[in-house]
Amino acid sequence: RIKVSVVAPYNTLVNSAKFYYSQKFSNLPKPEFITVASMLGKESDIVIAVLGKEYVGSKDLDFMYKTIYFWEPETLNVQLSRASRMMIVIGDVYELRNKAAKFNQELGLKLKSSYYGYVNVLLENSKKVRSTMDKLLKLVNSEKRNKESRSNYGIYYPYLTNY
Repeated sequence: RIKVSVVAPYNTLVNSAKFYYSQKFSNLPKPEFITVASMLGKESDIVIAVLGKEYVGSKDLDFMYKTIYFWEPETLNVQLSRASRMMIVIGDVYELRNKAAKFNQELGLKLKSSYYGYVNVLLENSKKVRSTMDKLLKLVNSEKRNKESRSNYGIYYPYLTNY
């Protein structure tokens, strides 16, 4: 039996995915719905990774309201490394990558002016998020180019903006 897990960084996203699934696919077997923290030390044959959303804050404190990935980039790595056969990513990978790059640039300017004491940590974390997303996009693009060489491991990246 193939184990399928829907993995999201926040309980609210896990619960929303579970509710949506039960409404639309009640006749299908139910996957495991789980947070990234609960997925530590586990793996699944197929992982459906639901990316976290960006929060909107005031202009001056905008960095305080960034997605969990900028505060804890390890969360993204755990979420994207639990699949043994296939990973499906729901969310805008390009948007997360571009926001990480832009955030990194903005934080670099604030760091130069010594604007916030803990900006250095966020600066390093946003670099990690961007690097992770670049690796994922490179893998997806190489999978698209190598359709002839099919392996047991695949990535399906649906471009969805509303999830």
